[in-house]
Amino acid sequence: NIPKSFISSKDTEHMTPYNTLVRSIIYQQLAGSAATSIYNKLCGAIKAKNGIITPTLIHNATCSIEIIDGKKKIIVNKIAVGLSESKLKYIQSLTEHFLDPTKLGNFDLLTAKDEDLINKLLAVKGLGMWSIHMFMIFHLHRADILPIGDLAVRKGICKLYNNPPKMYESNSKIVWKSIQEQCQAWSPYASVGSMYMYSICDTKTI
Repeated sequence: NIPKSFISSKDTEHMTPYNTLVRSIIYQQLAGSAATSIYNKLCGAIKAKNGIITPTLIHNATCSIEIIDGKKKIIVNKIAVGLSESKLKYIQSLTEHFLDPTKLGNFDLLTAKDEDLINKLLAVKGLGMWSIHMFMIFHLHRADILPIGDLAVRKGICKLYNNPPKMYESNSKIVWKSIQEQCQAWSPYASVGSMYMYSICDTKTI
């Protein structure tokens, strides 16, 4: 249940914050194999060394939308990379923020307070709370993050505390707040608790 775009491996351990966020945008709502293929095509199109995409490489790339076989195709440096139009815009927005010294250009993501970090990243098109929480847990290794927007985490919490199954399926903010309150005792290690919730969801019991 842990998102593949954030799983630590030999291929992802050397990634920068920008690169990790680009990867998370590409992987949104896609199967891992399809997302990996798109990511690799993009790396090839911009000639990213060792699979590392930088703001400058994206900024300097020539991007266009062409109709091929009746379908819209995103072309980067004359190569069809498989990105959707919306994801291209999200990556361009992220790039603009990282190149702007008044936004993320001079912002230290590693040491920033959680609230400041979240506010900065929410200003980027295509980054929501779930993506930001995953980034904070798996890339920045923040210890006290509870990704309540993650269905698997909510499901695990409901199993742990014997809540009705409909609670983890609900998108009600009132229900989410109630679930958060149940987990207050996890602080300051809510991220660790969340990892246990992924494990609970892998079991066959309810």
